[in-house]
Amino acid sequence: MKNLHLILKKGNNQATLSLLLKSAKQRNLNVNIIYIEEFDFTQKINLNKNDLLYRISTSRKAQMVEKFLLNSEVTTFYKDNLRSISKYDNVIEATLMHEKANLPIIPTIYCLTNNKKILQKEVDHLGGFPIIIKAQGGQNGNGVMKIESIDSLKSILDYLLLEDKAYVLRKFIKHKEQLRLIVVDDKVVANHTNLATEDFRSNANIEKRQRIIKDYPQEIYDIGVKAINTCGFEFGAVDVLIEEETQKPYIAEVNMPAFFPRTQELTNIDISGQMLDYLIHKSER
Repeated sequence: MKNLHLILKKGNNQATLSLLLKSAKQRNLNVNIIYIEEFDFTQKINLNKNDLLYRISTSRKAQMVEKFLLNSEVTTFYKDNLRSISKYDNVIEATLMHEKANLPIIPTIYCLTNNKKILQKEVDHLGGFPIIIKAQGGQNGNGVMKIESIDSLKSILDYLLLEDKAYVLRKFIKHKEQLRLIVVDDKVVANHTNLATEDFRSNANIEKRQRIIKDYPQEIYDIGVKAINTCGFEFGAVDVLIEEETQKPYIAEVNMPAFFPRTQELTNIDISGQMLDYLIHKSER
């Protein structure tokens, strides 16, 4: 019998856990829930190819528990388990990797500066105001600021640069549609579209959004698959903004682990089942 190990913070991500437990039962998998609050790092644990490992929670401790358990044998959604121990965990490096792979990123300046001459050049490079400041690690729109003028930008930067934290400047993409693409291996298995609200932040006001199911050209799905694979993942969610004026797609971010229950509910596609089927198949190669 194969084992499914799920890394989780107590009380969190219950929708994801419920779907994976149901799919695991249907596939006769033995489930081991690893609660990070109870994890003992003095253990010697050697998982093998019949052990399927997935981290549900995104906290730093959950990440460290996962890295502690990774080895060359365990079955995961990583292309290279050992390299994934040192993988980046933020949108900044992912965006840089996508740029190097010639994927359509939101035009980005990767570090802040208070050099006035360079700053004005960067603003011009991003197409002028408004522009976006995005903090590393923010979720649900937190840490995202829309700046309308050079005076406001300079004032905010004077404050932000007091601490050595990671921020980026980004072009403001006016959009009505934000796609969420769920990728398993080399295919978009499900997707839904969030319609923009009055809030400029694409990931804010999650519960108030209007969501629709809509098909897109294959090139959009190809972008999603390449975005996941470029990061060394075999599963994940890709958020894509469709610019209102040009209809051009821009990768906003990649998430792995990814919250997929809302997409599964909207589309009635068994994403959790396809995730486990992929891991089972991978373990038998």
